[in-house]
Amino acid sequence: MKKIFTSLCNNSKALLVTALLSMTSISALAGPTGWFNYYVHLDTYPTGAGKVYAELQSTSIKADGANFETPAESVDVMYTMQDNDLQAFTAHAVPNDGWIVAGYTFGTKNEDGTFTAKTDTLITVKNPASISPKSTSSAEDSLTAVSTFPLEADTAYYAVFTHVYPRVGNGQENFGKVAIDKISNNIGDKVTLTATPDSTSTFAYWLEKSTGKQIKDNPLTVDVTKAEEYYAYFESELMETVTFPEGGGYLPYYTPCYVYYPDSYPFTVMVFDTDSPTKFELNGKDAIAAVPTPINYYGGQFAGVQLLYGEGTHAFKHDPTSTDPSSNVNFLRWTGETGVKTDTLPAGHHYYTFDVNNEVFKIAGAEIAAKQVYMAMPDSCVEKLTPGSFPDVIYTKTDGSQTGIATIKAGETVKSKGIYTLDGRKVDAMEQRGIYIYDGKKILYRKK
Repeated sequence: MKKIFTSLCNNSKALLVTALLSMTSISALAGPTGWFNYYVHLDTYPTGAGKVYAELQSTSIKADGANFETPAESVDVMYTMQDNDLQAFTAHAVPNDGWIVAGYTFGTKNEDGTFTAKTDTLITVKNPASISPKSTSSAEDSLTAVSTFPLEADTAYYAVFTHVYPRVGNGQENFGKVAIDKISNNIGDKVTLTATPDSTSTFAYWLEKSTGKQIKDNPLTVDVTKAEEYYAYFESELMETVTFPEGGGYLPYYTPCYVYYPDSYPFTVMVFDTDSPTKFELNGKDAIAAVPTPINYYGGQFAGVQLLYGEGTHAFKHDPTSTDPSSNVNFLRWTGETGVKTDTLPAGHHYYTFDVNNEVFKIAGAEIAAKQVYMAMPDSCVEKLTPGSFPDVIYTKTDGSQTGIATIKAGETVKSKGIYTLDGRKVDAMEQRGIYIYDGKKILYRKK
């Protein structure tokens, strides 16, 4: 697709019109849902503490002449796109030596058109951060959109740098929160960190990142002498800690009730459903792969069994008041507290246990041990692929390799493609509980 902007940094609409008139097939660029312009000032606070830059989605079109991909103390993020559904861009902050990134805040506009960072609050502590600005103008066709593009930004965001900052411990966002009395602080300051557990939790300790030292004081007063992060950890009867294989891999998982995931969990939920089985050739013979479907859940999942794929250790929070089962169709089952004998399981299936090390399913023996995930592969699915033959091994990839899933990365982001129902209808938002296709992935949306 052609780029439709000339440089806006010259504040010249005449250049815009000249460039547009020289282009051919302008009408071919017109979008069925309209064009939306975004112009955001991305800055740093305080000056000299670091740099920022921005990254666009593949569906966005960068304004010609705009340079926001090169780290600088201040950049103007300027782009347009059709359909303002998922208009976010990604902001990156790079601290200078001796500083750390606290997060991002917004700027208030002054009468002279400049902005002032609002440093008493942050809109996010993530870095990189996904920022969703409002469109500055819109039009039904590209020509009108460009001609109405503003000459200066109406909105500003700031990356806030600091020296001492508190954070919630790894994966414990659902158990409490933290605060500091001075977000952007300097060497020589004295700051107070406060950890506040939720109603189901208690404060355990602060972890000083650079030393690994555990500190029980809460609130905690700190003399600012260097760049340092303090992580708050909590304890709760509703907390479950899960650890993935070293270096990353699969983790069989079952929950009898709703479970909340951490806000930014670096793992993917793998579901095996009716779209999973496929036939491929291995060593000259037909083989079957049950290719897992990655599902990114919003906030957590309902009762059920999945295979998780990720790395590290994370804390899940159970909600025993909610035992509704997941609404997705899944071949995976749970053996329970006592295990199961395969000859007592429903007919019409072949049963397979999961080999975590090789990442394949193997035909089950007479009994499957307690607290295990297993697959109930419908005979009908196998008959369609390899009639009259039931394999001893079902692979998770269509090349038969057994050393990890190279094509699936935990937390991988797919560029925006809109929101669709399973029957292919595009919708503006997820409103009813169920499975949607979002960014090219299946997602279970829950209203809770």
